[in-house]
Amino acid sequence: MEPAASTEAADWLPQSNADWWDVVRYGPPGFDEYVRIAIDPNPHGRRS
Repeated sequence: MEPAASTEAADWLPQSNADWWDVVRYGPPGFDEYVRIAIDPNPHGRRS
């Protein structure tokens, strides 16, 4: 991952009328469908 050259891609966040928790769970409003991706915090099966 690398830092973005500008914050333009996130300009919709403060302008969205959606509830913050809905945005966090489902993404920006206005799309017909969404995909949620789960990140495995322990991808190698090892316990800490």
